[in-house]
Amino acid sequence: MLTCHNQLDNKLPTEFGNLVNLKSLDLSYNFIDGGIPNSFSNMSSLISLNLSHNNLSGHPYSHVSRLSGGEPPLPTPENEHKRHLDAGGVLIAVLVLVCCMLLWWLLKKEDIAKQMEIQVAEEGGDGGGKLVYFEGGVEFTVDDLLCANVEMMGKGSYGTVYKATLVGEDHLVVKRLRDGIIKNEDEFQNEVNSIGRIRHENLLAMRAYYLGPNGEKLLVFDYMPKGSLASFLHVREPDALVNWQTRMTIMKGITRGLLNLHPHHNIVHGKLTSNNILLDNDLNPKITYYGLSW
Repeated sequence: MLTCHNQLDNKLPTEFGNLVNLKSLDLSYNFIDGGIPNSFSNMSSLISLNLSHNNLSGHPYSHVSRLSGGEPPLPTPENEHKRHLDAGGVLIAVLVLVCCMLLWWLLKKEDIAKQMEIQVAEEGGDGGGKLVYFEGGVEFTVDDLLCANVEMMGKGSYGTVYKATLVGEDHLVVKRLRDGIIKNEDEFQNEVNSIGRIRHENLLAMRAYYLGPNGEKLLVFDYMPKGSLASFLHVREPDALVNWQTRMTIMKGITRGLLNLHPHHNIVHGKLTSNNILLDNDLNPKITYYGLSW
C-alpha cells in the first residue's frame, strides 16, 4: 500500500506502472496535475486507487477501468455537466414527442367529431316559420308539429310544456318559451344549436326547435312515458314503495349525466330538481333543461 499526503505537485510519474504488485495507491490531497498515464493499466494487482482532491484533468475512465478490481474515480465537473445535458436533451425529446402525440390526438378527435357531427337541417313552413331539427328521434315536419294534438303538462319560468301527439301517434314534448325572456335571437340559436348536438344516455335529447313568423319559439324533446322523477317517487299508492336498488340505479344514471355535462360540455345545470329528471320505460333517468341560460 502506498499513501502520500505530502503536497506532491507536478504530473504522475509513468514509472508507477511498474509497481505490478501494488494493491492500494492513495495520492489524494496533493497538487498533482495533468492526466493519468497509460502505464497505470499495467498495475494488475491494484485494488484501490484514490486520486481525489488534485488538479487532474482529461478522461481517466479508459485507463482506470482496466485496473484489476479498481473503482472508477468520481466524475469530473465536465463529465457531470455533460451527463446533465444529455439527460436534459432526452427529457426535451420526450416532451416534444408527447406534445406531438397530444396534438395528433386532438386533431384526430376534432376530425372524428366532424365526421360524427349531428346534422342540422332547416325547413321552411307556412307563413315563414323555420324548423331546425337534429338527427335522431321521431321524424316530423313543420305542419306535423303545428297540427299535432297537444296536452298541457305544466308551466315553468321559461314557458309552458305540452305533450304533442303526431298524426302517426308518435309523441313529443314541446316547450313553448314565454315571450320576452329571450333578448338576442342570434345567441338563442347558437345556444340551442349547441345543446341540440349533445347526446348521452342520461341526458334528454333536444330534437328540434321552431322559430315562428311572429316570434314564437318552440323546443322539441323526446317524450318520456314515465314522467318526472318527482311524480314517480311521490305520486303513488302508500304501499307501492320504490325499492332501494331502483333508487340507486336512478342515482347512478343522474351522476353519469352530470359527469358528461360538466367536464365534456362545460355546462352546469343550475336548477337540478326531481322535476327536471325524466324517466323512460326502463326507468333510466334523463336530465332535462340543461344549458338554458335565458
